[in-house]
Amino acid sequence: APPLARALSGAAPPRLPPPPPPELYLYPRFHLDRTSLLARRRLPSRPVAVDGAGGCVLVALEGGARRVSDGGGGGAGVGAPLDILLLRVDVGSPIEPSLPPPRCALTAVRSLSVLGAGPPAVDAALAFVAASDAATTPHHALLRRAGGFLALLDLETGAETTLARSGVERFWLPPPPDQGPPGRPPGDGPWCAYGEGGMRVWLPSDVRGLVAGGGGREAVAAATPPATPPDPELEFDPEAYPLAITACGDAALAARQRVVRAAVPADRALGDDPHATLPLFIPTLATQPLLSVVLRRLLAAGRLEEAGGVVAARRDAVHAGASLEWLLFTSLDAARSTRAAADKCAGGTDEKKTLEAAADAATLLLRAAALAARPHAHHAAIAVAVARKTDAAAWPALFAAVGPPGDLVADAVAGGALDVAAAALVVVDRVQGSAAAHGLALALLKAALEEGRHALAADVARFVVPPSAGGALSPGAAEAPPPPSTSWWS
Repeated sequence: APPLARALSGAAPPRLPPPPPPELYLYPRFHLDRTSLLARRRLPSRPVAVDGAGGCVLVALEGGARRVSDGGGGGAGVGAPLDILLLRVDVGSPIEPSLPPPRCALTAVRSLSVLGAGPPAVDAALAFVAASDAATTPHHALLRRAGGFLALLDLETGAETTLARSGVERFWLPPPPDQGPPGRPPGDGPWCAYGEGGMRVWLPSDVRGLVAGGGGREAVAAATPPATPPDPELEFDPEAYPLAITACGDAALAARQRVVRAAVPADRALGDDPHATLPLFIPTLATQPLLSVVLRRLLAAGRLEEAGGVVAARRDAVHAGASLEWLLFTSLDAARSTRAAADKCAGGTDEKKTLEAAADAATLLLRAAALAARPHAHHAAIAVAVARKTDAAAWPALFAAVGPPGDLVADAVAGGALDVAAAALVVVDRVQGSAAAHGLALALLKAALEEGRHALAADVARFVVPPSAGGALSPGAAEAPPPPSTSWWS
């Protein structure tokens, strides 16, 4: 800064030459060294943001008269132009650590100027709206402007579709369809953003609908409307800051600090340690599930097949099972509460009809959630876990959607999940009767003995033949009135 240099030295500093024009360097991931440089390209102006995906590189540049040669240090003002440069990476041979660097080229495939579109851009990323975008040149980019403005830019026409008008601090996009986790459906994965309004989630189908419907409309259908209660699944700890989204888009990772030791007054500090009076904090990681949010919105929109495909792609994922359990639990709670409100309301009124319609919609959502969970490998354990966390009065409604609990026990025994089958015996007894529970218990007892699970076999035997008053198993006890169901949990 020349004024500062003049104030420190007392003399006018020499005129500095203009900075060199910026260049874009391309390196392999495994060796970020000048000897492994693959390609370089001079940029016409100062870059604002750079992103690479799907074999292409997106560069957002300061446009208009704001060039590097003017030596300016600030960003462009409101309405300043923005230049977009899309480069394709052409690689002559495979990039391997044991081979010399191949011949690579950065070829410009698209260039456009966005004039007077709003505040200056601060971040940009390639966006794959459709699954077919991965096989061709990307057609869209996501722009974040100063003030938290988020928009989807059409790289062919320069039109912008507004996703959020303010408040966005960071955003995350799923990987391209050809680079995502194996087995992921095309176009799967939510678009997430975080800012002063909390976490926001857009489904790919919502974004495609906005693009097809034209630009300039805010995604109020995808974001939580301000007039409704916020989605509890998107509420982070106020002291947690989101850092990343998992590759499948199933959860968000956030950092927060945990207090290990509070501040101690100086007169109570022990020893001569100068840091004894200071508090001690340790950073920790927290997770926030997003899969249940995505599935609930798909089911509410009637896209059951798409939701089933999302679950099938995560068939063996443990975290997906936890999200499905929460989805089923909350759907059951909503169905019960709305049905109870409809039953309490006086008949023949408009309020009664409204409550009945809400109860029917909640019941349909519960059944859809149960169907969506079936492709998961541990769907029986999910249903049993939900049953154990709810009152027995809710079991008929739950298993009317999930299916007979006896079928779940039979599937669990056949699959070797004996603990799950044992935990569901009391549910079978309550919902389908003692005869069905007795037959399944005998099959479970045989399987437990064959696997050497003697402790489990003893618990199942107590279920088949409840203990007498003296504590011994009595053959006649099976014909006596059963004890309270709360004592039958294994």
